[in-house]
Amino acid sequence: MEVFGSATVKDLTWKQGLDLYSCTECGRCQTHCPTYITGKPLTHKAVNQDLKHWIWDHEQWVEEGYGPNRIKEPLQEIVGGALSSETIWACTSCGWCEQA
Repeated sequence: MEVFGSATVKDLTWKQGLDLYSCTECGRCQTHCPTYITGKPLTHKAVNQDLKHWIWDHEQWVEEGYGPNRIKEPLQEIVGGALSSETIWACTSCGWCEQA
């Protein structure tokens, strides 16, 4: 079975986690972002900040993992947990955030 994307923060690589900390300061990714300009709920900066804060709030889950002998409840999925589905679907796939 093929799996695409990241369902939980455990699916993020160490580099993706580190990138959450490094790219949330300048805001260039949202200067010409159509969703940011039109007031939709998506900005690349806000997505990274929301994920970063979710990891901080659940650092025990991220450090220790989860399972029958550990934390009783499973990790929340990223969409529906840390980010709303409206935020994800607001993306126009223009690529400005990656270009900046």
